[in-house]
Amino acid sequence: MEEYAEKKEDEAEEEKEEKAEMKEEEKATEKKDEEKTEEENKEEEETEGKK
Repeated sequence: MEEYAEKKEDEAEEEKEEKAEMKEEEKATEKKDEEKTEEENKEEEETEGKK
């Protein structure tokens, strides 16, 4: 029975770690998207300024 409980704890811990990793990846992706959007906006402003 103890082995079963330990296995469940390990699985729960792994799941927590996976969720944390996914959140970090999500944040990194969002940050990249924001930076890309900022760059695009900057380029648009420069292009419009030339017209």
